[in-house]
Amino acid sequence: MCRSAFLALIVVLSLACSERTATAPSWEGTYFGGSLVDDCDAVATDHAGNVYLACHVVSMDLPGVADAVFVPDDPMNAYIVKLSAALDAIEWGMLLAGSRYDGAFDIAVDGRGHVFVAGLTASPDFPVTANALQKRYGGGEGDAFFAEIDPEGKLLEVSFLGGGGTDQAFTLEIEDGTLWLGGATWSSDFPGVPNPLAERPGDADAFIARISSESEERVRSTLLGGREYEKVTGITAAEGDQLFAVGLTKSSDFPLVDSLQGVGGGAGNGFVAKLSKASLNVMFSTLVGGTGVDAVWGVDLLTDGRPVVAGSTNSTDLPTTEDAFQRTNGGADDAFLAVLAATGKSIDYCSYFGGSGDDSAAYDGRPIVVDPENRIWFVGQTVSENLPTRHALQAAPGGDSDGFIARLALDGTLDFASYLGGEGRDIAEGLSLSPTGRVWITGLTASNVLPFPLTLQRSHAGGRFDCFLVGLQLR
Repeated sequence: MCRSAFLALIVVLSLACSERTATAPSWEGTYFGGSLVDDCDAVATDHAGNVYLACHVVSMDLPGVADAVFVPDDPMNAYIVKLSAALDAIEWGMLLAGSRYDGAFDIAVDGRGHVFVAGLTASPDFPVTANALQKRYGGGEGDAFFAEIDPEGKLLEVSFLGGGGTDQAFTLEIEDGTLWLGGATWSSDFPGVPNPLAERPGDADAFIARISSESEERVRSTLLGGREYEKVTGITAAEGDQLFAVGLTKSSDFPLVDSLQGVGGGAGNGFVAKLSKASLNVMFSTLVGGTGVDAVWGVDLLTDGRPVVAGSTNSTDLPTTEDAFQRTNGGADDAFLAVLAATGKSIDYCSYFGGSGDDSAAYDGRPIVVDPENRIWFVGQTVSENLPTRHALQAAPGGDSDGFIARLALDGTLDFASYLGGEGRDIAEGLSLSPTGRVWITGLTASNVLPFPLTLQRSHAGGRFDCFLVGLQLR
């Protein structure tokens, strides 16, 4: 039996054998990409259910981009695309491209349907707009950038954000006209820092930047870091004067404020920080993890304001709680989830999620979303053949490496989990929840056969990787 037929049989059998309950899901999706290498890290939806992707691509023959110009030796470009809610049409697509490396890493849509994108550019000739906050490339091996796009695909602002060193934006949040960006900087003169350093004392610091559309102070920033490497990987705005940022640190002297956990281990630790939106002062900051290597890759909020984080760990001593779905490490690296008190004074829930191989919540994009019923959705990648599944549309791995999608109830119950992948390498990196309750997952795939019904682009376009997008609906 050929590999593709075998995979199709696995999917049919998993459909037949999955428990038939009220939570049984359905899904459909599409490949998305050109003839070279393409990867989508993040997905967002608007009030009408339209779907937006933020990607970094090598292909020039991309869906929705009719006038792309091939530039020799251009390694990668930022690609943003809007798709219809029914996944049957491309509303618009665009490249943000200079002559060097460019990539879009996160995306969000506000109540007006305006699209905000964050990423990295190494191109001094990146197409910034005349009204850009920062019109000139700052220096180093790259600048962060941000962009605002109207619902019809018109660029309203594209701007550099960076100093004389290398700067990277990995995550964003939009709230009431204010854009929050998070990432890493090697610059001693990063924009908006009140008291810039004369020189960088160590490796990269994590940064949080506030970009205001209607203020004399358009940019205000703060840095978090010790003598080694830090970056912000997730950011979310809470009610009142509260902003949560998460990420990873390799510093033994990471600045801790009213810390729940003050001693880390291994070569890296996850962190959670709460800041004042107004001042950007740190209200609390704490490490989260065990004595191994840990990282926090994303954050969202429960309806009561508590932050819930998703990450990866090889620690065998995470501070799991009694109601955890999984109290011990399944083997090698595992994904993990943790709910912190809004004050940062306690861990209210902590659980591993993984099988006997390597598993991780996605390390790019936005891997975690809390739905209106306080159920926690998260995505990632796995090489485990025994990953926990429940009501799965794909109950067995399709290849050596697959994505996964899972949902935990607030009481710690796993009420849905499924593999997501074909015969090649697949990684689920970002997800978004639409107003109709449909969950959208994006990432990259090397598979020629995917386990869900396909629309729009029904086959792999070529190259090592294509982007993929799949929408999942629980009945």
